[in-house]
Amino acid sequence: MKITQHNKTAIITSCFILFNLMYLASAHLNFGNIRLLPVYPFEENLPIASLFVWPYLLMQSFSYAMIKRVEDTTLLKRWIFSTISFSVFCFVIFQLFPVTTHPFSTIAMMGGSPSNQILHNLKIVSTTLNSFPALFVGISFLTSFIMFNKDKLKGVLSFIITLGFCYAGLKIKFLYFSAIVASLVLATLIHQTSKLITKN
Repeated sequence: MKITQHNKTAIITSCFILFNLMYLASAHLNFGNIRLLPVYPFEENLPIASLFVWPYLLMQSFSYAMIKRVEDTTLLKRWIFSTISFSVFCFVIFQLFPVTTHPFSTIAMMGGSPSNQILHNLKIVSTTLNSFPALFVGISFLTSFIMFNKDKLKGVLSFIITLGFCYAGLKIKFLYFSAIVASLVLATLIHQTSKLITKN
């Protein structure tokens, strides 16, 4: 399908629907024992802060809003190719090496502020979802790379904001530091490959 300014929103929206379906499918389709990854002392000692659930929840919306601003069809093709490739890699890796997120006491999250309630409910529905590599972190990194190709300043700002999302994930114990690093490395490799494939 040819990407035009008229159909790009529909295509981008379809991609995000696909990402989420693959993410949810990962919770029910795996062939290994679900396990925890080791954590570094600094991330283990980070006190949980439920307020950070709000920026964490905005990660997809940010990527969606940024990529919709891109008008260059070559960059859009590059984004579509790289994000779908990243999603497939995440899906396959999780089937073989399923990983769960950090455990924490849900008793403390039973009441109180809206942030506590959201974090508690999010933990219930996503306990067994994949966190290595971090799918939406990788998509956010890939989006920032595309933005950098479009406008260097916007790309740098997008990258910094993505790092902020990563920190938020660490603060609510939903991301591993190793998953963030793995997502960045994999996203970089896939993006460089997509640049070679989608030159025009």
